[in-house]
Amino acid sequence: MPTSLFGLLYYSEEEYDAVHKELLQRREEVEKMTVYKERMEASVLGQTQNRLLRAVELLTEWKGKNAKLEEEKQQLLQTIERATEDHKPVVLPREVAAAIETCRNAYLSAISIVTSMEHVSSLFRDYSTPVLDALTVIKDYAQKVIGGGENLLRALVNGYTVEPTEEELQRDAIRKWYQGALKRIKDGTDPDEFAKEAIEEVALYLGGAEILADLSSFCRFQLERAKQN
Repeated sequence: MPTSLFGLLYYSEEEYDAVHKELLQRREEVEKMTVYKERMEASVLGQTQNRLLRAVELLTEWKGKNAKLEEEKQQLLQTIERATEDHKPVVLPREVAAAIETCRNAYLSAISIVTSMEHVSSLFRDYSTPVLDALTVIKDYAQKVIGGGENLLRALVNGYTVEPTEEELQRDAIRKWYQGALKRIKDGTDPDEFAKEAIEEVALYLGGAEILADLSSFCRFQLERAKQN
């Protein structure tokens, strides 16, 4: 035990060595704890960094896959669009459509129409004049109209519709205008029905009340009255 003199503690050499040794031991333990703590912190930091780097890798990989999927999706949509367009019925001029029907009524297949139209002049013994004239119309369309050859082949394979006449286009336009007027009445933008009544009057004036007969009670009434008179 240390001795006290004038309020101060005095250690013997053996006691001093023991205290000094214990202090060194405690300092060593503190240093070890500090090193351990730093290593643990470094380990945690390293693990966190590794997780972040892996997350970045996964995100980059996901973006790459997502971009590839988006590219494949666009390619598929384009393929579907092309396939749909390729199989869409072709709009043909009325005289060409009539010529094709004439040839089909004479039992000419699609291949026969394409091969025969190149040799019309030598077929006078095989087909009637209407069929030869029809083949000539088809040939002129295929050779003289831009895109006519391709349209002809698509029409023979995928089908076709007949190009509307000017009168049919006008009828469609009137019906679209009238349907637009009905829509404006429904949504409240024309509560007084001015547009609807104006179109009905125009249709009646042009002698086309039958164009709107299925949509307009006014036009139906006018047609019924005209029949009675």
